Amino acid sequence: LSADNVVSYYGTGDDLAIWHDGSNSNIENATGQLRIRGSYIFLRSQDAQETLAQFTVNGACELFYDDSKKLETTSGGAKVTGSAYITDGNIFLQKSGAHHHRILSNDAGNDLAFQQSADTGADTNFTTYLRIKDGGDISLPVDTKKLLFGAGDDLELWSDGINGVVRASQN
Repeated sequence: LSADNVVSYYGTGDDLAIWHDGSNSNIENATGQLRIRGSYIFLRSQDAQETLAQFTVNGACELFYDDSKKLETTSGGAKVTGSAYITDGNIFLQKSGAHHHRILSNDAGNDLAFQQSADTGADTNFTTYLRIKDGGDISLPVDTKKLLFGAGDDLELWSDGINGVVRASQN
């Protein structure tokens, strides 16, 4: 047993130091990398009641907030749980009690689609309101939805289902 602030040194040049200062435990590496090795590394709270992070060889790296997984790597990228997450090249934006949104990277071929759920707080009933087509054309695929220009929406473009409409405000 050692008293507080007694440092144990390792390495020819005292490169690694480990000590307790009375309040905190410290590991200090003065050269190269500090490496922690294992096929499954699991970081837990001091009382072992809460998971902080998990790292698995050839698998996911997972980060937790208040013992709830919030970020993980996947074979396709990363997944964020909570207000936003990304999967298969798509972005999902969610907020409790609000319409959910998503951006799809391969909607209708190679198009990029911006969608909103008609159901509050649900991942159902999505409508594409904006589409950037493969090749660059921009589409508003829902009738009566306007493309607005200017700080005061001075110029409006839309389709009423039969005719194309252009309206400019008179100042």
